[in-house]
Amino acid sequence: MWLDILKNARLGSKPKSKALDTSRLKVNVEDDNCNRKLKEAHDFCEAYAKKIQTVISETIKKINENNPPTNAKSHSDGREGTAPLTLFDKDIDDEITTYRLPTRINRGNLSIYVYHKYEPINEEAACKLIDMFNSEKAKSTNFYEYDIDPRLETSNKKGSPELGYDYPFNYVAAGAYPKKVNIGISMSRGFFTPYDNQDEHVKQIWDAIRFSDAQQKLNSILR
Repeated sequence: MWLDILKNARLGSKPKSKALDTSRLKVNVEDDNCNRKLKEAHDFCEAYAKKIQTVISETIKKINENNPPTNAKSHSDGREGTAPLTLFDKDIDDEITTYRLPTRINRGNLSIYVYHKYEPINEEAACKLIDMFNSEKAKSTNFYEYDIDPRLETSNKKGSPELGYDYPFNYVAAGAYPKKVNIGISMSRGFFTPYDNQDEHVKQIWDAIRFSDAQQKLNSILR
């Protein structure tokens, strides 16, 4: 849900198209090294998106057998009782693989997003994007944006196994829709009241898909 809202918000704005001013970038450009890093990050995310599907399926099977989603009583976003997690996944716009794990007793759901689109961009912008990803600003805000042509966006929020609103989001993007670069991973348990044992399941899935390892891998590639 947050992805749809975010996309609509972005589509409603009209980014300014400016000629690339290399004097503003202040980055070290060496051959096509930055584009090579973006391509390597893309290849990792594309493989990760496929690899985790089986792991997620096996993990929710264990959850449903041993400790299924439960609410002791009804609340604003869910109803009393027990119901299994289900797995819904598909590829959506711009090569984003989405896994959603809903349950009938709760309005929200845990979601995992893997972004894996890459087309070469000019090297100055590629290097600026990587610099942005490694900045303190990218670690403290949802989006760090730079309005040049192509427009650059990045986030490098670590998050935590508890997630909530402070979801982990490791992401680099270039261009307006359709984007040329759209690479990264994120998780969210949604914006609704969780069911009683949801935090346990978030941690279990986080560990099973080795999300922290994936974050470290992306950071090592985009260094």
